[in-house]
Amino acid sequence: MLDTITNQVRQELRHELHITLEQEDEMHQAWHLHCDETINNLKNLQPEDDPYWLVNLNYDSEAGWLLMDLIDMTKKVPYKDKLVNMTTQAFMWLTQNPKDINLATYFRYA
Repeated sequence: MLDTITNQVRQELRHELHITLEQEDEMHQAWHLHCDETINNLKNLQPEDDPYWLVNLNYDSEAGWLLMDLIDMTKKVPYKDKLVNMTTQAFMWLTQNPKDINLATYFRYA
């Protein structure tokens, strides 16, 4: 059921952004190449016993700075010789994984 909803949301977003499935895949790869190190560094700071650590994040901390960097980086992803704001796509991609839902919320209105 969740896969069906997720695919429907992805199709609606592609339609809204006027991109194909292939372009979405290319954009996802570009975003990961650009942001993967920062994402991994942020996830490495997660305490093992606190799955909601991003909900109560202190912005004046290493995790807060990495999160702000990640959002800024996501707004300027190199893609086809342009800098593209992929915050809408990042929100969608992050919501695909239940472990990343709290991270995704920061991209909802970025």
